[in-house]
Amino acid sequence: MTHGAWYSIFLPFRYNDGTPVEESKFAGVRRPLMERFGGMTEVGEPEGPVQGSWSGFGYTQTERMTIFAVFAEDINSARSFLEEQKLIWKSAQWFDQEVVFVTETPVEVL
Repeated sequence: MTHGAWYSIFLPFRYNDGTPVEESKFAGVRRPLMERFGGMTEVGEPEGPVQGSWSGFGYTQTERMTIFAVFAEDINSARSFLEEQKLIWKSAQWFDQEVVFVTETPVEVL
């Protein structure tokens, strides 16, 4: 059996001002994930069923999003890579987000 972790990266289809995120930004996420992990899964499309909600600043916000997911056996290397990428993705030049939500789930592949 193979042991590792499944990483999920949650990214919005729209900027905070409501304008759509350009497809080139998503391509710019896919490329390094494919290069680093050798494969990836993407769930969601602009009018698709994936949405998230959270409360803060006195109101609840809901938005459509996509989830990019990758598997890695080398957890420390994957964490380091994704922490660096997360800083890029949340920047004003990319998705302009306060937070980019990335999760890590331990996995045992049968």
